[in-house]
Amino acid sequence: MLVYREDTPASMKTIISLSVLFVLLAIFYPLLTSFFLHDTVQSPSIESQVLGALLSVENISTVVPCGLVAVGYNSNLDLIVNALDLMGNMGLAKPNFDHGKSTKHPAEVSAEIEREGIDEENKRHQHSEPPATWIDAERLSNLTDFRQVFGYFFQTGSAAERFADADVWSKILTRASQLEHKIYFTGGNAGLIANRFAQEGCKSVILGGAVGGKLSELLHPSVVVPQRTDIQYDKATARSNQAEDEVHLIMEYPRGAHFNGLKAPRANRFIVHSDTTNAELKLMQPFHTLLTEKISQGQFPQVVVISGFHLLDVQTSEMQKSSIDAALSYFTDDNQLPRSVPIHFELASMKNGEFIRSLAEKLLPRVDSIGLNEQELGSFYLAMGGKRYTLEQFAHPEVRTVLDALQFIYNVVSHTRSGRHVTRIHFHCLQYHILLTPNDSKDSWGSSPAAVTAGSLTATRQACDNDNIQQKDTELQVSLSIEKGEYGTEDILLEGGHAVHSWKEGQVTFSFAPVLVCKVPLKTVGLGDAISAVGLLRHLPFTSK
Repeated sequence: MLVYREDTPASMKTIISLSVLFVLLAIFYPLLTSFFLHDTVQSPSIESQVLGALLSVENISTVVPCGLVAVGYNSNLDLIVNALDLMGNMGLAKPNFDHGKSTKHPAEVSAEIEREGIDEENKRHQHSEPPATWIDAERLSNLTDFRQVFGYFFQTGSAAERFADADVWSKILTRASQLEHKIYFTGGNAGLIANRFAQEGCKSVILGGAVGGKLSELLHPSVVVPQRTDIQYDKATARSNQAEDEVHLIMEYPRGAHFNGLKAPRANRFIVHSDTTNAELKLMQPFHTLLTEKISQGQFPQVVVISGFHLLDVQTSEMQKSSIDAALSYFTDDNQLPRSVPIHFELASMKNGEFIRSLAEKLLPRVDSIGLNEQELGSFYLAMGGKRYTLEQFAHPEVRTVLDALQFIYNVVSHTRSGRHVTRIHFHCLQYHILLTPNDSKDSWGSSPAAVTAGSLTATRQACDNDNIQQKDTELQVSLSIEKGEYGTEDILLEGGHAVHSWKEGQVTFSFAPVLVCKVPLKTVGLGDAISAVGLLRHLPFTSK
């Protein structure tokens, strides 16, 4: 306490007391506010702001009612396994490397491998050193190819799909079927998109793909399957169109998983199959026969989605050409497919540069919409003559790289005008999504911000396996500003409640949405197809028939 002399004036005592009070407040005020207001003054995280912005766009978006839609030409039964479990079980992962979630050490299965007769080539892999360079191949002819190509994509965390010859496929599928932890799921781009359309409320979905007994049970009740006349088969169920399912093996792995000295930079999957039914697009004709029948009855689909052409990647050039020509005969015939019905082309992983060029020259200019990821963007950009960027730059592309590549592809395909022409390209990668539309196409599609937002939220919800996105389970992995290039130097700042942006560059408009990346992804298979399906439905105009 303060002690004053008896002769100290009262006014002086007041001044001294106030001065001491002010000093004490200056010292202790910050501590007091920090203690009492700690939880209330913290600024919301950038993830929280982005989530709020994305949900705000979603909440004000108008959804066009969905009646009839059609999707071809590939569907199959997916067998989903942990990639590292399988590689360890087959003896293709070195015993002295941590290979992720495998429940059995490769050394423990070596005796079983020998007893069951998996050949000497397989056993050699158990003790061989990891290759200095991992190599890609168009098709898997043996277990060496299987191991090498898996490692090639695993090291960059890139999704890929490859065809396996019958002998090696039999060995892989046998081992995968024996794993304790496995899931059967609807597969194929068309099958996944068709099911998603139905889940989103479309009343009738025509699916042109191979459907056996187990797959037919996994399809939504609104999905209609055309019957085949090219083969004789015993129907397993009312909706099956062949005796057995075509199985595709989905090998998933988590971010940070280890395989033979490699570490996965992100969660993803590697797909292997030996599917000849879909690989030869044998459901194309039955699909269009049923679709033409519907149209002749006045039932016009709101959109037709085509996919599965990547399965032709390993076919002969004659088979590739005949399939492309068959598709073109449907796309260019107004009686088969009226110009008023938009066609969306969903791309997938391909290796054959000549075939990619053929698709780019013949099919891309004759569709209305394209969906693709970073790997497909890089492949098509280079195959179509792009020079500024290398394929490696598309492994984890900068936003500017994607913008330039999308505009380059649009410029190339838009030079060919044959009734239809591309008015929409939807790009999606782990960190962000971008929609390109020509400036003069506003009547062709609905709201681009709404569509790109729908795709972004779909990615997070499915990857986290939770419709109610929890900000704590996600992280933002894209830069907080985006270079607009030669058309403007102003950055697009993801702050102030604005996470979705649209701007013009030359003759096109870009719409951008960041993705809240799931920290522990639970469901990656079919993610790209779900993104494209929802984004496409949210982009349909009210004028669609």
